[in-house]
Amino acid sequence: MRTFAIIGAGLSLLVVTGCNQGGGYVPPKESTVVKKVDLQPGQEKSLWPMKVGTQWTYETNDTISGPQNRSSSNEITLKVANLTEIPGGMRANVDVLVKDKVEDKNIWQITTEGISQVAGSGGTSTYEPPFKLVPFPVKEGDTFSFTGMGPAPLYANASSRGTKLQQRVNGKVLGFMEVDTGMGPMRALAVEQTNAYTHQGTDFTSRTTSWWVPTVGLVRFVQEATGGGVTYRQTLRLKSHTAK
Repeated sequence: MRTFAIIGAGLSLLVVTGCNQGGGYVPPKESTVVKKVDLQPGQEKSLWPMKVGTQWTYETNDTISGPQNRSSSNEITLKVANLTEIPGGMRANVDVLVKDKVEDKNIWQITTEGISQVAGSGGTSTYEPPFKLVPFPVKEGDTFSFTGMGPAPLYANASSRGTKLQQRVNGKVLGFMEVDTGMGPMRALAVEQTNAYTHQGTDFTSRTTSWWVPTVGLVRFVQEATGGGVTYRQTLRLKSHTAK
């Protein structure tokens, strides 16, 4: 069993990968734009509905392409542990579980300005300022950016966990699309980010797409990062959702 510190355009998760190495990786199906629809004002927070006890279980797949090709898969569960009111919204402490054991902790905030991650890597490695994944109000075609310090993005090196780097991220709201999930096809809001950063003297670039469904939350996530002749790819696919 190997431990990865996975950061996906603000999605900071400790993913403990299983021993299912080798083939079997199937890329996600192409998403198709089905309709140009914006969320109505006041409904945006339903894209990441936070209530204590709510949980999301994901199928994960991690691949490394380069001099040595590797792949692994597992399941992780995100579970809301507690909530704190803050100006304009709330802050959520979210446990990351593998086989019912808490392996990591994240901190998120959902305010009138958007969905942002405050901290990853045990909840102690913070983004400065908080990393915005979805801007509010939601409007197809809108762009946004993040420049600041935050936990190191996607690596295959567990020793990098918690490392904070200067990051330059540009994001765009792609609109509503149909996307496949373990719960069947869903119509979800897609948001894309590109990131540039340097780690241990190597320049990296990454592209991340996340899909969000009102009243459900994050249902799909794909990130690909390239640097030093190696490409790292991570996918999350919602398998089940338990609302409280």
